Amino acid sequence: MRDRRGWHRRCSPQQLTEVWPANLGSFRPGDLLDVELGLYLLQDVTPTRTAADVWPLLGGYPYSEVFGDVRTDEQRLRVLRARHYLWDMRRRHAWSEALADYLRVPQHLRGYDIDGPGSVPRRREPSRAARRFETFEELLSTAPRFATRSIPFAEEGEHTFRVQDRTHSVVFDEELLTDTLPRAHALGAPPAGHGEPVDVTWEELEKAADEMDAVEATAPQGPRGGWAGRLRRVKLLMRDAELGRFTEQGRLRIDRLLHLVGMVGAGKSTLRDILTYHLVTRTPRRVTIVVGDVAETLAVVEQFDRLGVRAAPILGHSTRERNINRLHRRTATAGAATMLGHDHAGFAYLSSACPVDVLRGLEARRPLGVREAPCITLYTVPEQEATDGDPLLDEENGTQRDARGPRPQRRLCPLWNRCPRHRGSRDLVDAQVWVATPAGLVHSSVPLHQHQEQLRYLELACRLSDLIIVDEADRVQMQLDTAFAPASTLVGKAPNSWFDEVAVHKFQQMARDGRLQLSARDVDDWTNAVNTVSAATDRLFALLVKDDKLRRWISVDYFSAFTLHNLLLDSWFPGRKEGERPPAAARTLDAALGRFRDDPLHEQQSSGDDDEVTPLVNTFVHLTLELLHAPQGARTRERLRDTLTDIVGDDSTVLADADLQARRFEFTLLLSALHSRLDFMTTLWPRVEAALNLESASNVLSRRPPKDYEAVIPESPMGNVLGFQFRHDDRERDGDRSGELRFFHCNGVGRELLMRLGDLCAVDGRPGPHVLLMSATSWAWHLEQVPRARRGRCRSASSRRGSRSRPGQRVPQGVPVLARKRPAQTAAPVRLRPRGTAAGPSAHAAPASGARPEPARRREHAGRRAEGDR
Repeated sequence: MRDRRGWHRRCSPQQLTEVWPANLGSFRPGDLLDVELGLYLLQDVTPTRTAADVWPLLGGYPYSEVFGDVRTDEQRLRVLRARHYLWDMRRRHAWSEALADYLRVPQHLRGYDIDGPGSVPRRREPSRAARRFETFEELLSTAPRFATRSIPFAEEGEHTFRVQDRTHSVVFDEELLTDTLPRAHALGAPPAGHGEPVDVTWEELEKAADEMDAVEATAPQGPRGGWAGRLRRVKLLMRDAELGRFTEQGRLRIDRLLHLVGMVGAGKSTLRDILTYHLVTRTPRRVTIVVGDVAETLAVVEQFDRLGVRAAPILGHSTRERNINRLHRRTATAGAATMLGHDHAGFAYLSSACPVDVLRGLEARRPLGVREAPCITLYTVPEQEATDGDPLLDEENGTQRDARGPRPQRRLCPLWNRCPRHRGSRDLVDAQVWVATPAGLVHSSVPLHQHQEQLRYLELACRLSDLIIVDEADRVQMQLDTAFAPASTLVGKAPNSWFDEVAVHKFQQMARDGRLQLSARDVDDWTNAVNTVSAATDRLFALLVKDDKLRRWISVDYFSAFTLHNLLLDSWFPGRKEGERPPAAARTLDAALGRFRDDPLHEQQSSGDDDEVTPLVNTFVHLTLELLHAPQGARTRERLRDTLTDIVGDDSTVLADADLQARRFEFTLLLSALHSRLDFMTTLWPRVEAALNLESASNVLSRRPPKDYEAVIPESPMGNVLGFQFRHDDRERDGDRSGELRFFHCNGVGRELLMRLGDLCAVDGRPGPHVLLMSATSWAWHLEQVPRARRGRCRSASSRRGSRSRPGQRVPQGVPVLARKRPAQTAAPVRLRPRGTAAGPSAHAAPASGARPEPARRREHAGRRAEGDR
């Protein structure tokens, strides 16, 4: 994660704070500097554009390149660096609001004169914070700094940590604190290959395969890979545009991004492992391999360990308990009679043992859970100063202790360097081969014990690896899309009902501990949000079950509070939909609904006697609170109809069907409350997860993608949408029909992260890794070379076409295809079935009829997939 706000201190913001007007609300000097950085970027790369045109530069789509404003790599790099500081302004609405607030700042504090959003900004020289423009230039000319977090290691003495509702005390003595500090990664060192392309001949791969067989032969009891024999059954075919067909090649060159196509059993994994072995044993290069699941991760690490290559896995902690159970289950299936016989090399990287657990003493009721270890949550015990008098008398007399005494300080666990839980993180420092799953790379952070810099393993791998091999790239693409656009059934029939599962879990945890968890403010706020979501969901379903017209109104497509807000406006003021200037009542309602959606359960303060919007917003708030809790017989719905009549006036068209319009209005108000509280509930989830044991509940909607990638991937084409879908049930009961309410949250285009792995370090001005994508299906066949001097960067056409291959697509020149050779006695050429000659690249390679069946390793892998590891 890059430091987005720290640069404000270099602009002397205190000079602005001293004279900052009080009427600007939440718009602070730091926000002013952010807006001016965007305007500085605009003048630098697109000087003829207006102030309103900053947001397209920050969204990740090449609008400025299409219109010819951005032409050089230097300009693209400056835009990319600016996105690391301003990604939260990449939407038109966010930038427009910030610009409107900026124009309210007194002119003598601003660095730009702007007549309006549609005018070109003019730079001026302010007397306060005068160095701001020098800082802007430095930000766009240098790599963004990493965000840092410095926590010291615990020293000798007593420390405490909390587990749920209990506080535990441990004492570290001198004998325990004899180890050295953990070794860190060389973040500033360039990759060993210095960005040079990976270029190997087939003869070199054959020699590496023979060497791998020789190494395995030295272990009499070990498994045999038969590498040389497997490689002899593989052919590397390259598309020759002049000949219009594939030709066998004896050299594999990986420069920036390359996709390797091969049907199942063609030998992609064989080539992956032999290529990796060759690179790490013949050169000092480091290779990162991305595989499908934790089971395969551990298998690949064990395989390279047998071959004498230092390898280590990247594993997250949130699913460690589940992975331990699965590994035990697979070991038992393999024939181990008891738990004592479960001897698998993977357990060394899945240990749940915690050295601090032993120091708690005998008062501990149970061992620490996987997610309860105090790796970064130890606290010092401040020494209490001696006071005169009797503490009992002081308490009786109401004497309060001095609250200004020393406070507990956070510390890191000093036993981390020897902790079995973190062996994988320590081994990665020296490992030549890193093996990871997509989720492990994207979500897992480098431990603070090794670095003060806060970064994810994906960015670390891109900084230190020379080659990243992505196996089954089509499936990885789907996983990334799902990570950045999670979706689930919010409410439906059991067991397919996420919210009901969470609500039941909450009630059970509260009842078990007598609601002691409510003493924490976050838990109290979270449970209140859950209760509101439950009430809003029940009210919405009460309307949907019995109203077919309402179901049809929302079931055309996805819907949200924003889309229903616009549907109401178009229905009540038809001229607005046809492009006419809306009447004053429509503009007032539009503003009121917009402010109501932002905070639908709290009153707002009026800005003056002429404020027509705020009273209407507060009316909506009161109606929503009553609709959530008032019984059906209350006068709430009569007041709602009166409000509707006041809004539309004497429009006979709307009032002719007042009952339907009132139900739609009620549904929109309730959905706004559900939307707001559901978003708040998923935001607070990480803070209350430990207190309520939510790790055992489904967290598909609460696990949002890290903010680290907001500056790298473009936002969703439809915007970062939080929306709903209602699917009808096929069955009716007495004329009523239910269904399921689905919830999704689009945070960005996840697949773009896969395509930009090689460019992730471009913002630092350092060479990135080369990327080899491997798959048997079609999505990456749609890679096209972009004819520009951007180091052979590729783009995916799968975002424009489907994810499946289609007839009429061609393979571009240089795309390799793997195919199995026929046995020697049937030496016929491999059959290739090109899809045609229409525009768009594609290819298809089929194994020969005499090809040997899959190796046992692939059959085992298929078995693991069937077991549910994916």
